[in-house]
Order: sequence, then structure tokens, then C-alpha cells
Amino acid sequence: MTIDSLWPARGWFQDNIGQADPVRREGQQMNYQSLITIERGKRGGRPCVRNMRIAVVDVLGWLAAGMSHPAILAEYPELTEEDILASLAFAADRERRLVTAA
Repeated sequence: MTIDSLWPARGWFQDNIGQADPVRREGQQMNYQSLITIERGKRGGRPCVRNMRIAVVDVLGWLAAGMSHPAILAEYPELTEEDILASLAFAADRERRLVTAA
């Protein structure tokens, strides 16, 4: 299961699904949908990076703990800069969609 099945693409994403270069351009959202996946039974169904067992929440936790992008990439060489940016874009998109009580 990919993120596409949970949140259908809209706006910029509709025009750029499958784009080879997922890197964010100034003024555009990143196409994280090809990098963030959700699989039943893997990490409790949490969103993960590229079908690996590294969850988005792991990446966010490392960043929140003060790790720099280069430090994360050195510690986890299977990750790329795009994976880190995709995790941030996913979290930002999820937060925008969060329903709150007024």
C-alpha cells in the first residue's frame, strides 16, 4: 500500500506523479508519494521510507533530536537526502490535513 491509496494526489501532485526527480523546487511541494510507503505488518503499518524498515517518525525523531542531514546520512547510508525531505514533506502534508476542534 502506498500513500496514494490513503491520500489521493491533488494539485501539483496530480501533474507530477511519477516524476523522476522528487527533489523540492522553490515554490513547489515535493512529490514524496513515490518514496513514502505503508505496508501492513511492517513497523505496525507506519509510513516508511522506500519500503525499508525506517519509519518517517524515526527520521523526524532524529531531526528533532538535533541530528543534521549529513549526520543522519552517515549513520544510515541507505537513506538519501531526498528520503529526509520526503519524510518532512509527508509530515507537513499530514499536519495540513489534520482535523482539529475549533
